[in-house]
Amino acid sequence: MISYDDSIKKRMVNYTIFQLNINLPFIDKDKINESFGSKKDKSFIDSPYGSHYETAYNIFIDYKIFGAGYKQFRQICSDEKYYIEAKSLLKENRCSTHPHNLYLEILSEIGIIGFFILLCCIYFIFENIFDKSVRNKYIIIQILIYFFPLISTGSFFTNKNLIYLFFVISVSLIINKKNIKIFNN
Repeated sequence: MISYDDSIKKRMVNYTIFQLNINLPFIDKDKINESFGSKKDKSFIDSPYGSHYETAYNIFIDYKIFGAGYKQFRQICSDEKYYIEAKSLLKENRCSTHPHNLYLEILSEIGIIGFFILLCCIYFIFENIFDKSVRNKYIIIQILIYFFPLISTGSFFTNKNLIYLFFVISVSLIINKKNIKIFNN
């Protein structure tokens, strides 16, 4: 389906190849670079995600302790101050509904206090999951991937992401509770 629709192919395949700077023998990379612009002298910060990350970091610097406020990245990112301070070549694209990184979203919106609370919760979850069972390695891997700091993520505060996260955590805690009963009997 992707190869038959040029607009979908351009967005899903060509743009991914352009962003990742992939070299494959059967792909005309010059043609792809020509349609999106050259990748020469560009770094991650010059990508759309890099622009979001940089803006979130600058918001965090301005609101370190308590953050800018719950779901306020979308409002504050449009301040002229963050346009002027931006080093990204795509600083016009600095705004979005969220910064596309779990940790930068937490830091920019609820500050160090919220980040510390999140880290305590993560520690509690991992302590309960790792200590009790060896059977739920699949669940542990899912949670590790969810909290991996170097990936682009959806908004932490949206229903979709929190439902998924709390479902996985709930299932792992239920499995652990049942394992405890089995081992005690």
